[in-house]
Amino acid sequence: MANNAAEYYRVFAKTINPNNYAFIRLLLIELDQSSDEIKTSVTVASYIIKRSWLSRSYVMLVLSELRKGDYIHMENGKLISITSLPERF
Repeated sequence: MANNAAEYYRVFAKTINPNNYAFIRLLLIELDQSSDEIKTSVTVASYIIKRSWLSRSYVMLVLSELRKGDYIHMENGKLISITSLPERF
């Protein structure tokens, strides 16, 4: 189901071009709702980059700011939890 949502959003992103942060936010929520096995097997950055085709530098910038704002908690690049995510970046 998660892959279908990501594929749908990729098509949507190509046709309508929404805010890149909105896509990252969606993928973070998707990853957070995934099983613990998936969460521990992939880094957040690689998960987002692989599914979004956004630049590594932009993804790292957003993740860095979300960590500074205490919105997400990561350890060794893995997602531990999401406190809350702002609607806009």
